[in-house]
Order: sequence, then C-alpha cells, then structure tokens
Amino acid sequence: AAIHRGFHTHEKCIYRNIPLWDIPLALRKELPGLPVLCDPSHIAGNKRYLMEVSKKALALQMDGLMIETHFQPEKALTDPFQQITPETFGEIITQLQQWLTADDAARALQILREDIDHHDHRILELLARRLSLSEQVGKLKKEQGEGIVQPGRQKDLFDDRRKRGKELGLRGEFVEKLLQLLHGESVAVQRRRSS
Repeated sequence: AAIHRGFHTHEKCIYRNIPLWDIPLALRKELPGLPVLCDPSHIAGNKRYLMEVSKKALALQMDGLMIETHFQPEKALTDPFQQITPETFGEIITQLQQWLTADDAARALQILREDIDHHDHRILELLARRLSLSEQVGKLKKEQGEGIVQPGRQKDLFDDRRKRGKELGLRGEFVEKLLQLLHGESVAVQRRRSS
C-alpha cells in the first residue's frame, strides 16, 4: 500500500503539508491494484482540519484513512496538535459514515462546496506568496533607487493577465477588478517596505 501524507514545500498553507491530490490519483492510475491510504493527521498537522481532509480523501476514493489517536494528546511524544482522543476518533468515524451514506445529491453538493473551500484557501495562500514577492521587489527597487510604480511594467503585466484570463474563460470585468486590487495591494506592500 502507498500512504499519501501530503508534501512539505516552502509555500504557506493552512495544512502542515500541501495535499497535492493529483499525485496519489496519478499513482492509482499507474498502479491500479495498489491500495492508496491517506494520512489526514499528517497532512493537516492540526486536528481542526482532520474532518475536511478526511472527507476530501474519501471523496477521491482513497482506500482508507490513517488518523492518529492518543488518550492524552497534549502528552503525546510527537505531533500533539494533530492527535485526537479515541472518543473524538469515534465521533469523526460516525460523521464520516453518515456523510458517506447521505443521499447522492446532498453529498455531491457538499463535495463541491468543500472543493470550493479548498480552492479558496489555496487562492489565499498564493496571494500571500505573491505579496511576499512584491515586498522583495520593493526592497530591491529601493536599493536600486527605482520608483515603486513603473507604468511600462504595469501595462505589460495587465495586458498579459487580461489575455490569460480571457483564455481561461474569465470575464474581462472580473479580471480587471482583480488586477486593480492586486496591483494596489502590491504597491501598498512596497511602500510599507520602503518607508
């Protein structure tokens, strides 16, 4: 069996490890007879995210879950924040069983909503990373005596993102608002950095 425990990268994530669900799914296609288990405890790194990671794993038809339990999680020798008591484990299993046996339409809606939540979290993580890069750019601009706003770069960036947004089927008005907000926040971050 293979155990999917997520992947540790330099990117910020609400979980300890970024799930990157495409990798275990690709493994199942490559080796169809190989059972693939998911370790929500290790991915989440925090018991508060166990249910959402477990549901996502089951929605993707993982063959089983590994969830860490301890009679006194706060005294666990390793990973106390992701440990749960046997009682909590029982409650989670009961909730997961109810979720799995819910009618198909309700479960499908819930899966879609949880997928939206997951992608919203990823968008926020990517925005945080992007603004961190803007801060670094601001520092370099200050060191080189360059102005924060550079109209030529802004125009090229906006043109590229408008084109990419159109290719992805996004409404132009939405992309424009997003670009304006993102550019404004990037400038604000750089100004804070240079002051």
